[in-house]
Amino acid sequence: MKFLYFLTGISNSTWGRFGAIYYMEKGLTAGEIGLIEGVMSCVETVATVLWGYISDIIKRKRGVLIFTKLMGTLVLTMLAFDFLASSFTNIFLISIASQAFMNNGILDGWAFDVLGSHAKDEWGKIRLFQAISWGLGCFGIAFITDYYGFVWNFILYDCLGIISLMLMLKFITVQSSLEKAMGDVAPDRRAVCQVLCNGVVMNFLAEMWIMGMGVGVVEKLLYVYMVEDLGASTIFCGATILAQVSFEIPIFYNMGWLNTKFGYSTLMIVSQVCYVVRVWGYSLLQTDTLNWIFLLEISHGFTFGLLWVAAKEYQRKITPLGWQGTFSTLLWMIYGSVGKGAGAIIGGYLLIQ
Repeated sequence: MKFLYFLTGISNSTWGRFGAIYYMEKGLTAGEIGLIEGVMSCVETVATVLWGYISDIIKRKRGVLIFTKLMGTLVLTMLAFDFLASSFTNIFLISIASQAFMNNGILDGWAFDVLGSHAKDEWGKIRLFQAISWGLGCFGIAFITDYYGFVWNFILYDCLGIISLMLMLKFITVQSSLEKAMGDVAPDRRAVCQVLCNGVVMNFLAEMWIMGMGVGVVEKLLYVYMVEDLGASTIFCGATILAQVSFEIPIFYNMGWLNTKFGYSTLMIVSQVCYVVRVWGYSLLQTDTLNWIFLLEISHGFTFGLLWVAAKEYQRKITPLGWQGTFSTLLWMIYGSVGKGAGAIIGGYLLIQ
């Protein structure tokens, strides 16, 4: 399980933040990049929850993970070929098509199925391996991109995707222990409606959407700002990710203690304060003070780390039996798709004004 999370992080790092670098190399403007990122998030919004729902209904999270990973890898790799990615329209269509197979959250749903009540303390200790590989991967990929070209990002992305698929086939059982225990009993849809219609839960999802929108303005276009306005290199951009995850790791490791000691609300408030400080700091950066960004990126560890350990624990508590895949993907959809997508569109528009 830890190795799967590790591979997920390092595989995502080959594209992730560097997608903006690829688009800039193709001559796209900040507005076009923002549009692509925004529409990609819209497609991801539908696809993510759809695959999560399917994985719960058919009780085959492993099968859905394998299928979506395979198809997503094949489609995204099309951007590596110049004759296919020859215009903005082609790049736009391929980029959004790749999001039709996004499976963010299904791995979490499977992990929650396997861990059961132990997820409160143990999930964070597993999730931190994705943070580690994300940081190391982004720094390594930045070096490769600067010295060997972006094509190696696609090569590494494909190789890591193949390894992930092989590990899923080898080590993940066809059904998790919970899926087997449920047998032919279908998950209760009425329980889902009752949870989602609860006012407190609706407020929680709205809060996640707002945070996602704020983070989307930063994360989707930060590299564009650093490279075009502040003159940063790709390696420098990758190094900032190491600063980010350095403080995510202890937060994920102590997930159980943090939620018990402080509670969901306090962790969310601290996360939001750190976000405000971070964005305010970005506005003060100049070319000669660019190195100060490392201090600002440390606050990202608190912004995302505290936000995510609080949100995942709250999600665990409210999820009805058999719906871990759906609720895990729903949480990511609200935060990572709808929220970040809206932030990318707004940020891209503001950046060109």
